[in-house]
This record gives sequence, C-alpha cells and structure tokens, in this order.
Amino acid sequence: MRRISRRIVLSAMSFWNGWCISITISQFTARYLLDAFPQQRPELLRAVPLGVRQSTGLKNVDTEMSRANLGFSEDDFVLLSLGRIVPRKGHHITVEAIRLLPQEMRNVLVWYVVGPEIDAKYAAQVKADAADLGVRVVFAGTLPAAALEHAFAAANLFCVPSIWGASGEFEGFGLVYIEAGLRGLASVATTVGGIPDAVVNGKTGVLVPPEDPEALATVLARLWEDPSLLQQLSRAAYAHAREATWQNVATQTYADV
Repeated sequence: MRRISRRIVLSAMSFWNGWCISITISQFTARYLLDAFPQQRPELLRAVPLGVRQSTGLKNVDTEMSRANLGFSEDDFVLLSLGRIVPRKGHHITVEAIRLLPQEMRNVLVWYVVGPEIDAKYAAQVKADAADLGVRVVFAGTLPAAALEHAFAAANLFCVPSIWGASGEFEGFGLVYIEAGLRGLASVATTVGGIPDAVVNGKTGVLVPPEDPEALATVLARLWEDPSLLQQLSRAAYAHAREATWQNVATQTYADV
C-alpha cells in the first residue's frame, strides 16, 4: 500500500474518506497502519486476531505412542520449533540459548526442528552450530499432517524466538503459536510485531526480547525446573486457542457493520 502506484489508486478511490472499515490481524499491525497512513480514522480501524481450525481430537493424540514412534524417552524434555528455517525465525538464537542451559537440562533435552530449509546457507549454519551443542537435535524437515500431530504430541514446550527481518519484515500475528496452543503446548516467543497478540505473556506462554539468548535460556530453564508452571501455561494456551475460532473472527470482523 505504500508504493506510489498504490497510493495513487487509494487516493483516487477516496479510500481514506471513511466509507470502509480497515481490519488488521493484531494490535501491532493496527498501530503500523496508523503510522504509515495517518489519514486512517482510528474509529474505523479494527484489530481482529486470526483463528484456527478447531478439532477436539488434536490434543488427544497419544503422547506415549508419539514419543515411542519418534524415539524419545519418557524422561526427555522435547523442545519443538516449527517453521521455515530462515533467519527471521530465530533458530540461531535457540542454538545459543541451548548452550547456556544448565547441564542437568541439557542431559535430557531434545530439540526437535520441523520446517523446510528455505534459506539453505542459513540452515547449514544452524545445523553445523547445533552439531556441537552436546544435546540431541533432530532436523525433521517438512512433515505431513499426521506426522506433525505426533511432533506436537511428543513435545513439552513450543519455541520460535522470531526476530526482526533484515529488510524490516516482522510477524504480523503469529498463528503458529495458536496452533501449538490448540495441541496443549505453551510457547516461548519474542515481543516482535504482533506476537504478543498470539502469546499472552505470563498466561499462555512467556515472551522475551528478540535476539536475547540469555533471556531465552533463563525462561527455558525455568519452565523445565517448574513443571507445575509449565502445565499451568499449557492449559491456558489450550483454552486460549479454543477461543480462536473462525466464527469469533467473523463476529469481530463484521460487528456493527
């Protein structure tokens, strides 16, 4: 919308004259829109978080069977990262955070990485750095839907510490954290972009500053050391995700229209 050609079209349409309501997917993107286009009338701007497809069976995938299929033991602490392997998803931050974890946690940690290697050079560097972590690391690539459900079921915690992109890209919302919550997983994420709308800090997960492996390591260790806290966050993440229905999205989008 910032391109000159699009600005001309928007102006010709009298786009900012109040004849339509603007919908964004997070509070952050709403503020971003207002900063970019001060002509936008705030009373005609609405932030409506995205929804996920609901299924009561997702959380009931058997954890013990999933762990056995993936070769994980009952005592393993499985940290799941899901997403494209590109710098913006912060895999390199997770690597550095794992280096800082207490040895007792490292002895039982499994970092399970799921997602396509979009940036081959970056993925190769992450793999090389992960190889000398002294913990078990699995790069599973892209998984079909059924296998992905077993990955969720086998995990203890979800972790994608996104960062600001080199060209200004950011997470507009963070739907993957809601997807994890729907499987009963709390998330550790960052304060980048619209992620705080997807992960309620201190309730459905914990947010840390971007590019801060020390802060990330501190949170990971705390949740490993305090299973009751992790369980509390996980239950809240599930309840939060169950409210993120497309019916609710439609209701909020078209309210008072």
